[in-house]
Amino acid sequence: MIWTICFCLSVFVILSILCWILVKSKTKNKDGRIKSFNPLNYLMAGVFLAGLIIFIPVYFDFFEETASPVFRIVKTALLSIHNTIRLFIIDSDFEMIRESTANLEGFIYHAYPVYTALIYVTAPILTFGFILSFFKNVISYAKYVFAYRKDVYVFSYLNDYSVALATDIAKNHKKALIVFTDIYKFDDDKEHKLFEQINAIGAISFKKDITHINWGFHSKNSEIYFFILNEVEGENIKIFSQLNELYKTRDNTEIYLFSRTAQGDLVLSNAVDSKIKVRKINYAQSLIYRTLYERGEEIFRSARPIPDSNKKMISAVVIGLGNYGSTLVKALTWFCQMDGYEIKINAFDEDEKAESKFSSSCPELMDKRYNGVSVEGESEYSIIIHSGIDYTTKEFDEKIKAIKDATFVFISSGSDASNISCAVKVRTLFERYNLSPVINTVVYDSEQKAYIERATNPRGQEYKINCIGDIKTTYSEKVIIDSELEQDALSRHLKYGKEEDFWRYDYNYRSSTASAIHMKARILLGIKGADKKEDELTEEDISTIELLEHKRWNAYMRSEGFVHGEKRNDLAKVHHNLVFFDQLSDEDKLKDRKVGSK
Repeated sequence: MIWTICFCLSVFVILSILCWILVKSKTKNKDGRIKSFNPLNYLMAGVFLAGLIIFIPVYFDFFEETASPVFRIVKTALLSIHNTIRLFIIDSDFEMIRESTANLEGFIYHAYPVYTALIYVTAPILTFGFILSFFKNVISYAKYVFAYRKDVYVFSYLNDYSVALATDIAKNHKKALIVFTDIYKFDDDKEHKLFEQINAIGAISFKKDITHINWGFHSKNSEIYFFILNEVEGENIKIFSQLNELYKTRDNTEIYLFSRTAQGDLVLSNAVDSKIKVRKINYAQSLIYRTLYERGEEIFRSARPIPDSNKKMISAVVIGLGNYGSTLVKALTWFCQMDGYEIKINAFDEDEKAESKFSSSCPELMDKRYNGVSVEGESEYSIIIHSGIDYTTKEFDEKIKAIKDATFVFISSGSDASNISCAVKVRTLFERYNLSPVINTVVYDSEQKAYIERATNPRGQEYKINCIGDIKTTYSEKVIIDSELEQDALSRHLKYGKEEDFWRYDYNYRSSTASAIHMKARILLGIKGADKKEDELTEEDISTIELLEHKRWNAYMRSEGFVHGEKRNDLAKVHHNLVFFDQLSDEDKLKDRKVGSK
């Protein structure tokens, strides 16, 4: 009877542990990822318990003649444990099982030795797997220890973006150590491929997440760069807070927080009393601002002369008002504040409430007192938002037909496939109306980008579609770490503020970045005084710079959601200087001159 009970109990243990592992493998965190756990540990525990149960009837019969029942139970328990341990080191004798089951009858006679043989085979295999796993982790720690004096680049998450950045860093810094954390379980072939890529660049990986490894061990004279780019915003904020608290007294430490929400701004601004240099990377803003900085001149060069005027018209069409599209519409209002140019924007989105949502984010920008109105001493622009319009519909075609002077198109309507399809359609429509605007579309796939930009139809006509935002370019050292735009922006910020405030407060960072972008465009377009320092300006230069800078600043502040009020209150996004140029004090005009000069 005891043989049947132990057999059934042992099988139950194995089946239970397998079911438990299956359930755990499907359990997800709040960020949608599978929870990290080691199934090998659970399986080893289950097999150990199942093996222990298997040996109980063997030794219980063996000590049948023991006088004391207590001693019989104790001896059975101890030797069962001993023999189970021997199972995992391939030192257990199966002959005793064969002899002990020789007198059994029926189903149990055949099942018991077969099932026990399976346990005998499984146990040492698990031992081997555990040893491999252990040594893999030990090797990672050993590599980290031996890289004591090297610069270390640590990534919190394995995805396309982190791999692209790590690959570029590895190419540029042969002696640096690349580290990936929270590498535990691969759910699909894509993650296996990414893991192979980081192995190819010599990166090491840890199962533990980025906050559970002692980075304080590393040489104080070496740089540590933390890249927090998990796919869930809340997880990034949590990791940043923990790292900042753990290493706030460490020199030569930088944290790159990838965030696009106000929550990220608040966390950064509270990182006081810390030596860590913190940079917030906003996906959408980074791409749009960099595109304007590097290629913004083409927006002005493609502008069309306005009949009976000495000005040119920039007629922009933006399709998709997600993060990228809405950021660009806002940026164009201040970027295109340039002497000799006017800007009008037609923006399309499938959302029926697109205009309402956009207006909520920047109410005074869309206010009828400013939007579409030309007033001396004020920023001038026109924004029309076409809500509930799908680019695949006839309604969209009719709207495009009515835009008879388009010079610039930006598309970010969803996936790469959707963006490319929309770009091809828009090119076809405008070509039909004898227009050839500059078309930029967001394409993440770096390989697709090259093909799309060279694409022609069967007659050899080029589609002339510029692809921006590909992963390899966007997530590169030049863009994320050694950004020319960022350094230019910092130089402008230092005209009136401290460096630590530039990194800590996103308001300062964005404002100075916008100023740097506009200044570069002014110089390229030959705006009076743009290439001169403040003490080199003539009266005519001063008049031009002060007025232009104030018009740009007004549009910029409104694009950030600020409105006019009698007293400045940044928490309420209220500013007293959102007025006509002539209403400014001489002191404020001097600020415009200072910021607006080289």
